[in-house]
Amino acid sequence: MKKNKNKLHRFIKEDLKNKGISIPKELLDLRKSYDSTEIKQLISYNDFKKFLLELTERVSNKKRQIIVTTNALQLRSKRFTNYADIYSNKQFKTLYNMNNTQLNAMLNYFVGQEDAEIISTMIKNNKTDDYILKYIKNHLNFKNTIDIKNFKNSKIANFIYRNFLKGKKNPYILDIGVGNGKKIKSICSYLNPDYEIFGADIEEWGSYSKNRKFDFTYKVIQMNPYKIPYTDKMFDCITIILTLHHAENILDVIKECYRLLKDDGCVILVEHDVWTDETNMLVDLQHRIYTIINNEPLNGSIATYYNYYEWDILFSKCGFKPIISDHIEEDIAFNIRYDVENIIGYCKKDYKYTRLIEK
Repeated sequence: MKKNKNKLHRFIKEDLKNKGISIPKELLDLRKSYDSTEIKQLISYNDFKKFLLELTERVSNKKRQIIVTTNALQLRSKRFTNYADIYSNKQFKTLYNMNNTQLNAMLNYFVGQEDAEIISTMIKNNKTDDYILKYIKNHLNFKNTIDIKNFKNSKIANFIYRNFLKGKKNPYILDIGVGNGKKIKSICSYLNPDYEIFGADIEEWGSYSKNRKFDFTYKVIQMNPYKIPYTDKMFDCITIILTLHHAENILDVIKECYRLLKDDGCVILVEHDVWTDETNMLVDLQHRIYTIINNEPLNGSIATYYNYYEWDILFSKCGFKPIISDHIEEDIAFNIRYDVENIIGYCKKDYKYTRLIEK
């Protein structure tokens, strides 16, 4: 295995050299040892490294990007070293032992500070995840108010309009993973009543049954082979909001987006920004809270999370390029929730946008 890793490392250096890319030695020498838990990811550490080294060469401010790249590689090299999966029944304990400050923020979000302190005592006393999750279910005190939802949806709408749909007449918008349709209808309410909404989702998901009713066009996604049953180049905008991490084959979804999107259209992705094992477990637990609230099976919280650079890599594999991205705040004071969410706009590579993103 070590021999293969060294061979791959040399390949990266030779490939960059052939492209005329000169990268500082300290970046090229950053390596990561093999870890079997990384197999589940669509992106290896070497994929990630190669992408960032090429990005470093392309951007105008190389000095700053070298710092960003170094930090990103160091963070990514530590992935899957402390991770306890959802079946371990000890994610709360693992996070607590890491002194993870986001854990208290998440508990406070779902149950309030008083119950968060009670749960901390439970963790100290080695209570299992299942035990703590049942307590959370019985003491819910959501901070996810209508005002927060409306603010976030209005920000997504503004992002779409300002960067992509301004000036377009009667655009078609497809929401993949539409759920009950309320989220995309809320987003479009801040846009224009002439925008036509379409939806797509798997037949049943979590609390969403196959008998869902919509007042806009909705179609069930075909799973084998994977197909979203709309015609080629039909949509001006495709939204995928906190859905893609649950897809059984993420690349299949992105490829379908490419087929369905007009040449001058955009894909709007809203996703968790996961860089560390701590954040991975935190978002795992967040999903488990929702599954236990809705009496869903444990496997409903299984997901694969990526950071924003990794999402760029996955979309670039399917013919897209990132145009612009931003964090999603919860309110006008720019407060970021415990699980950071990014919004990213992607377009087809053959469409000429004047903006160039430098993250």
